[in-house]
Amino acid sequence: MYLKRSKLGAKAYVFDVLLLPEAARILNKYQDKDPESEYVFPWSKNRTRYQTFRSSHNAKLKRIQKNSGLEILPTGGVLTTKVIRHSFATIAKFKHVEPDIIRELMGHERGDIDTAYKDRYPEGVRDSALKEICNLPNIK
Repeated sequence: MYLKRSKLGAKAYVFDVLLLPEAARILNKYQDKDPESEYVFPWSKNRTRYQTFRSSHNAKLKRIQKNSGLEILPTGGVLTTKVIRHSFATIAKFKHVEPDIIRELMGHERGDIDTAYKDRYPEGVRDSALKEICNLPNIK
C-alpha cells in the first residue's frame, strides 16, 4: 500500500507499507468506495471536520479501553491514536528495530543533513521489520 503524509506539507513523499491481512480487513470495511477518490477513507479532509472526527474516534477508543479493561502502562493513561502510534514505536525499539526503519514505517521524515541523502531501506527490510513489530511470522 502506498501512503503520503499530508501533514508534512511540501515535504510529503509517497512511501510504501506492507498491508497486513488484519489491516486489509479494516481498510476494506471503511475505505472510500468512490473509484475517483484519492483518499483511502471517505471522511472529510476539512481541518475542523477532521479534528471532530479525530475527537470522536478517540472517544470510541476510550470506550473500547473501558469496556475491555485495558490498562495503559505505566501511567494508567487513555487509549488514543497517539498512544497506539507511540506503542508501535516502543515495541519496535524493544525489539531492537533500527530507529531509521521505525521512522520510515511511521512516515516520519528526518531532516538531518547526514541522512537526507541516504537511500531508504529496501521494501523487504521494512516488511520484515513490520512483521517483527507486529509479532508475525517472517513469511512472504
